[in-house]
Amino acid sequence: MTHAEIRAAIVANGWQGEDAGEIAALLNEPKVVLVECMAELGTPMKYLGAEAGAALLDQMEALAATNPTVKWGLKLLERGALDLSLDSTRAMLDELLPVDAATVLKGLAEQTVTAGVTVQQVIDAMEGI
Repeated sequence: MTHAEIRAAIVANGWQGEDAGEIAALLNEPKVVLVECMAELGTPMKYLGAEAGAALLDQMEALAATNPTVKWGLKLLERGALDLSLDSTRAMLDELLPVDAATVLKGLAEQTVTAGVTVQQVIDAMEGI
């Protein structure tokens, strides 16, 4: 985070009277962000297991005849271009899979990050507030 972003967060959250260490800890709380993750035909079998992965692929193949979203999702999967970070892909996985299996595949596109803000950065940003 930049000095201006830290300062803005302090003001927006009313943290002006808080300890710099506490503010740094609050700013550094881990957050899950979505990152591009392209799935290919073998991805379901690799991460869900052979049986569950094959069942998902069979289900997608059967639904492709009547559901355009699944049809084109399967085409993208065949080309290794199905992005697991897209809302539409994640919604399709939620509809087609049990919760645990959907969570596994969606988790491939999730990354936990922190802001990496130091106490000294907070102290510097608090000057003049």
